[in-house]
Amino acid sequence: MRYSQQPNPEPVTDGDTGFLGVNALLDPALLGMDSALASAVSNSPDSRRVLMPGMVQDAQNCRFDDGKIACRAGTITPPDFNPSAGFGTIYGDGIFSDPNRREWLLVAVSDGVYRLGDGVAPTRKITFPAGETISGACELVQTFDTVLLFRGEDADVLEWDGTATAFTAITQTSSGTFTEAIPNADYAVVMAGRAFVPESRDQIAASDLADYTRWDSTLASFRINSGEDDSIVGLASYRRRILGVFKDQSIHMLINVEGDLSDVAVDEVSGEIGCVARKSIAGVGGDLLWLAPQGVMRFTEVVENSMVAQEVPVSEPIQPIIERINWQYASAACACVHDRFYHLAVPLDGATTNNAVLVYDTVTRQWQGYDTYATAASVAISRFRRTDYLGRRRRIALDYTAGKVYVCDFGRGEDELDGTLYDIAQSMTTRGYAAGDSGLKNWRHIAWSADTWRPSVTVTAVVEGVNETRPLRTSLTRDRSKYTVHGAGSVDITDPTELDNPHREDYAILADDAVVMDGATDLFPVREQHYEDGLPIREKSRWAAAKFENAQGTFALKSVTVNGTRKPNLGRLTS
Repeated sequence: MRYSQQPNPEPVTDGDTGFLGVNALLDPALLGMDSALASAVSNSPDSRRVLMPGMVQDAQNCRFDDGKIACRAGTITPPDFNPSAGFGTIYGDGIFSDPNRREWLLVAVSDGVYRLGDGVAPTRKITFPAGETISGACELVQTFDTVLLFRGEDADVLEWDGTATAFTAITQTSSGTFTEAIPNADYAVVMAGRAFVPESRDQIAASDLADYTRWDSTLASFRINSGEDDSIVGLASYRRRILGVFKDQSIHMLINVEGDLSDVAVDEVSGEIGCVARKSIAGVGGDLLWLAPQGVMRFTEVVENSMVAQEVPVSEPIQPIIERINWQYASAACACVHDRFYHLAVPLDGATTNNAVLVYDTVTRQWQGYDTYATAASVAISRFRRTDYLGRRRRIALDYTAGKVYVCDFGRGEDELDGTLYDIAQSMTTRGYAAGDSGLKNWRHIAWSADTWRPSVTVTAVVEGVNETRPLRTSLTRDRSKYTVHGAGSVDITDPTELDNPHREDYAILADDAVVMDGATDLFPVREQHYEDGLPIREKSRWAAAKFENAQGTFALKSVTVNGTRKPNLGRLTS
């Protein structure tokens, strides 16, 4: 009796030469299989849930750019937008565009409203009428050349003409179709030449055409889903004269919002999907995105100008992150769309303020993971806005409690907050590389390539199981005084003629280097150097992945490759 010869192990290779986005929902081994195979492996006929190679399990403080997973840009506290004495508590904000097309950020504090602009000292404060102060949430809304200050149901709306030194009570125009005064409200949406405000939990009021001082509770008032137990959370204008009405348990539309409003009709979009946070609503192209109890949802235009709300959340690929939201405080979530990205600030992991920003690429329709800030910086985002700074349109973040205004997506590799530099901690975990099947493999080696600048990278091999990891590199750095070519000597970082030399390990120029060129201190931009590395992993598993954590500088992952063998079949017994 003898055993037949055991077959040689079959070599296997898998990996990614580019990256697309995050899918934290699926089995990591399914993220690179073709639809038919993955559906069979998962016993699911739903091939929609199977994505292409280039997906990763998670990413923090990353952007997927040109196939690379790069570090997000930095955030700063610009002096133009922050008075030297501070704001104290911020109660609200708005954007004002003057007749010269100059845009201003308006920030409301207890005794007035700051008018802040690019290149202008933050000293201009517009005061309130005598005896008036603010102690609660408010909203500044521009209608034509006037700014309205909404202070809630218990306080009259104030107005500012764009040039005066103070807000005033609203004076009704001498003529118009409507006769009633502007109702007190938390906010307004301006569209089709009118201002619309939520007048009660299920009622919307509209102003006279081109006249925000006149209203009519009979001719221009619309009840939404009357008699139901849900309340209006927010309003948002939409193309083709549609006003989206977001309630906490349903979504509706006012259609034909134009002219004398006689043709306005109310349509229900969904009776199953609601809205959690008014400030999470943001428009992009043909969609409105918002945070619902199910996750991030969107409107999509379909045939014959009808609208439906998609039942599957846009955020389904990051559902494990969505489930980490502290829903007790999610009503303060806020969002904006800037440079094709939908940025949604939410409270994660028991936080009571917005401590993380979920990022969605509206062009590729892929999630980028989420952004965070150093714990010591104590950043809590209350509102996003978009305005000009240093000649470019920028994303602005306001922290109402700390009384700070931040400019986001500025610089690379670090956040500069209140004069303190904080490194941006990146993290990314690749998909599970399974070499196209669900069988067991002996993984032998992993290799990767990246572009780096002043990095400190820890690399860990991850395999299937509970916390089954193997450290590969710990705090890997690159020496800016050395070359990658053997025998090239060292770099004199004080000599400007050597700073552009090729084949340096790292091109970091730090502020305390004081590199002098032509008698002036010259701070160089971030210039990343290509780096390749690889190590044995020696793990037995259905799949293998790699986790990269960068504690400083920038790290842009370009490719990952794993090699191993398939587990051979046992030889068969013969006579």
